[in-house]
Amino acid sequence: MLRTGIRVATGRAIAFGACAPLRSIGKGGLGDFSTLLKETTKMMEAGKEQLEKAEHVGTAGAGMVSVTLNGLGRIKAIKIDEALKKDPKHLSVIEDLIMTAHNSAHEKITRVDPNNLGDLFKKFNL
Repeated sequence: MLRTGIRVATGRAIAFGACAPLRSIGKGGLGDFSTLLKETTKMMEAGKEQLEKAEHVGTAGAGMVSVTLNGLGRIKAIKIDEALKKDPKHLSVIEDLIMTAHNSAHEKITRVDPNNLGDLFKKFNL
């Protein structure tokens, strides 16, 4: 049996023509790998839809300004308290609060929640 081959994520070498580690992915070896790839693509598309629907709110100035982002980081809403809007002298304060609120919301997006990755790990038996 050949000792050279392709290194896989597990670090095992696969001899060309001997696809036992790939068969562990599914019953049919590379044929099932194609199915697994399609399923993974569907899961990724579903994940993207979830990210687009997700809402992460960041606030600043004791709630006087809030910024809502979706899971992809796109701004969905900005709310500014009426008291701040009335006085033009507050413009620079409003700008700073918007930036702070945005950064707060963005920080929530970048935190990885292991609970959301559970289905992906289960699919690959990790």
